[in-house]
Amino acid sequence: MSTKTTLNYLRLSLFVTLALICSACPLATQDETDSIVFWIPFESPNDTYLKRIAANYNETNPPTPVTVVSVPQRDITDISDLLVAMQAGTAPDVFMLDRFTVYQRAEQGVLSDMTPYLSGSRISRNNFREWAWAETLYQRKTYAIPFDADLRGLFYNKDMLRAAGIDDKTLATLDYINGPITHEELWDIVKTVTEHYQASGQNKLGFIPQMDQGWHYTWGFSFNGSFANPLNLVNDTGVREGFRFLYETNKELRDNGIDVEAFLSEHRKYPEDPDHHPFVQGNLAMTVHGDWFITSISSNTKFNFDYGVTYIPVPDEKRPFTWAGGYAFGIPATSKKTAAAMRFIAYACGMEGQRTYSEGIWKTPTDVRLFTWYRDRFFNAGQPFFPEVKDIVRIRPPLSSNVDYWNALSEAQAKVVSGSMTVEQALTYVQDTMRPILER
Repeated sequence: MSTKTTLNYLRLSLFVTLALICSACPLATQDETDSIVFWIPFESPNDTYLKRIAANYNETNPPTPVTVVSVPQRDITDISDLLVAMQAGTAPDVFMLDRFTVYQRAEQGVLSDMTPYLSGSRISRNNFREWAWAETLYQRKTYAIPFDADLRGLFYNKDMLRAAGIDDKTLATLDYINGPITHEELWDIVKTVTEHYQASGQNKLGFIPQMDQGWHYTWGFSFNGSFANPLNLVNDTGVREGFRFLYETNKELRDNGIDVEAFLSEHRKYPEDPDHHPFVQGNLAMTVHGDWFITSISSNTKFNFDYGVTYIPVPDEKRPFTWAGGYAFGIPATSKKTAAAMRFIAYACGMEGQRTYSEGIWKTPTDVRLFTWYRDRFFNAGQPFFPEVKDIVRIRPPLSSNVDYWNALSEAQAKVVSGSMTVEQALTYVQDTMRPILER
């Protein structure tokens, strides 16, 4: 048995154990004079604002105050620390999880069903973006409450483009008020910019399709892919075309002597800071990124440049879109302080908490009551694009295997980008990887 198979088996066994334990335990509350424990999955700067939310909540003198514990995640889908704590009886009462994983975690028995507590709380589904709330449902019941959202767009450095010979007419096509450009129009600009800088001996590029938020979902959605059936991706035209875009553009870069990994090794530093991103440095003309990237651009200490944000490119029919992820607040199924946890979640995921977080991180609130404040803030910063796309948001389909699906798609993307697999081989790889998982 492989290490990966063994790990999956152990996790499955743990899920079964938790399900049996939690099915035998009613969601009763304990002594509400005790504090509830809130796990924060981030480090600086995100943790600063989450701790501020908890501190502000405690200042309202709730019957059960919040104690914050930082437990940074290894990646966005990792809950191994939580699972161990649930089995040991030391789990928190509130934790944050990537919203697209809620369906799977609910099915696995990790999350408490919040539905019975909604009617007596300050939480109303009508106060949230419908696409955000949809990600918190499992079998029509609510297992988490939406917090932030991360919307995506194409960032472009106007100064770099002009210096590379891109004229004002072409620059105008990038203004979001003119709608999205096509994939072909994007690549024409990329070739012009890259050829200009390479010819002048400067190690600068126009665009790297897979960088930052250039994920499989980004390019698959851009061709109107579904992703709904992990076992039939080869026949999902949009997904196939998204992978083909990644394959062909990276092949062209390699054929032209562009070593993307060497470029990133020179211009990017991990863990990332604002001064060590090639877009901020003026070494990369365009990148697909999220609303939170505005924080990095505005907080860099060395570079001043003119930039804009527009739609992710689409095919000829010019159908604009963006896609969103984001976090939600959940209650582990082992918690016996559900009512107290719900009171804190109502505050943190309501107007007060979301505004505190968005002010610091520039993430999009999912509470619709904050829209005017949010729109004005981005407008005053000179970047009005993200508030304009709130109604054309796509989300990842709710599946019982979303975590494994994400990982398989990411592995397939890496193989396509490197040229070690064709598009058909990569999508078949995803299907073959997912089949035994879905058949469990």
